[in-house]
Amino acid sequence: MTVEAPDGTVSVKPFAGRPGHTTLHQYIMNVFYIPVLIHGYHALISSTFLRVLLFPLNIWLLEVIQGYTLIYLIGYNAAWTYRGYDAFFHGTIKLAYVHHWLMMGAALELVILPYVLPITHTLAGILTKSLVV
Repeated sequence: MTVEAPDGTVSVKPFAGRPGHTTLHQYIMNVFYIPVLIHGYHALISSTFLRVLLFPLNIWLLEVIQGYTLIYLIGYNAAWTYRGYDAFFHGTIKLAYVHHWLMMGAALELVILPYVLPITHTLAGILTKSLVV
């Protein structure tokens, strides 16, 4: 839960803030981009430490690509708009979220992906074998 001040700054306030604000537009865009975010990122950067350290850049790239795709397709970013002195690229990224993205990168790399990646690689192998046969 977060609280957004009138100037656009956001602070984490568990049990006192607003719920997350993911929209249908953002969900659809994430379905297409998350495989790139995870598998493409792992293909480019082999070091777990570097993947965690650079994860905010990966998220900001996601936000810029998704935000400008929506702006191109429908004329505005219907998924989200960041405000404040540290919001850039027509409100598609917010620098103050760097700590959130670092924590998310650490959780993804150290907790989630060690279990998920082997499963997705196995499924991909099964699917490619069934398509070839």
